[in-house]
Amino acid sequence: MPYYSYKCSRCEVTFRAFHGMNEEQEECKFCLSKDSELTRVYDKISVRKTTPTKTSAGSRVKEFIKDSKEVLEQQKSETRVEHD
Repeated sequence: MPYYSYKCSRCEVTFRAFHGMNEEQEECKFCLSKDSELTRVYDKISVRKTTPTKTSAGSRVKEFIKDSKEVLEQQKSETRVEHD
């Protein structure tokens, strides 16, 4: 469930409420006024757009194999140390 921001017109306080998207906040958390005096405030949304890099399947497989070999070598050396 997400957080939603509300502003109370009675006490002029903005607060956040945690509830389902089909629910509404019924009263102010500070002055306890009812929902007719609450206004939902929309928060800013930040979106980070990245440019996808074009890689071939072959280069991704080679990179995976290289990383796997490094991990395997580390595990081998740790095992040798444990058994020596």
